[in-house]
Amino acid sequence: TCELMDAKRARLGAELPFDAKRRQVFVVGNEAGDADSLVSAYAMAARLDGPEVQAVALAQMPREEFRLRGDALALFRRAGSELMADGSPARMRFWDEVDWDAVRQLESRAVVLTD
Repeated sequence: TCELMDAKRARLGAELPFDAKRRQVFVVGNEAGDADSLVSAYAMAARLDGPEVQAVALAQMPREEFRLRGDALALFRRAGSELMADGSPARMRFWDEVDWDAVRQLESRAVVLTD
């Protein structure tokens, strides 16, 4: 339901708020959400993140669907990434978790496409 999604977004937004002092760069893989796309978005976000840039790895799927991506789940686990209880990468945002109204209000934002 909408209330559950709003609560989920609020919880995740509190964990990784947008930093108004840095430029937000959303790093997005392809829509299929295959392992190489997810890993490349995650790695590029880690590389770009710094004092002037808040890089956000963004998967174009709901977090609950990540568990169906066994290959990606195994790769992130084997790489030692910080994982949520469901096995999804803690430092990756998922499409259904993004507060798009807050994104539209950001003064400095960009998108990087990877694959």
